[in-house]
Amino acid sequence: FVVRDESGVHGYENVCPHEDMILDAVPDQFLTLDKKYILCVNHWARFRINDGVCIHGPCKGQRLTALAIEVIDGQVVLAYP
Repeated sequence: FVVRDESGVHGYENVCPHEDMILDAVPDQFLTLDKKYILCVNHWARFRINDGVCIHGPCKGQRLTALAIEVIDGQVVLAYP
């Protein structure tokens, strides 16, 4: 999934590092209600948007797996080496 904040656009695998479950048990609902954090609704873990680090929950200190992305002509694409 891809999420944008004031620091830019960030892409992550849709997998919680706690138990390898998808983050969005409710389809396409990846953020807390205030839209400040990425949320795993399975464990109520919260992750910072800009680096994917878990700041609350059972996987505190772990991070989401980032995807290499680029914004080209306004389109978000996977970056290939």
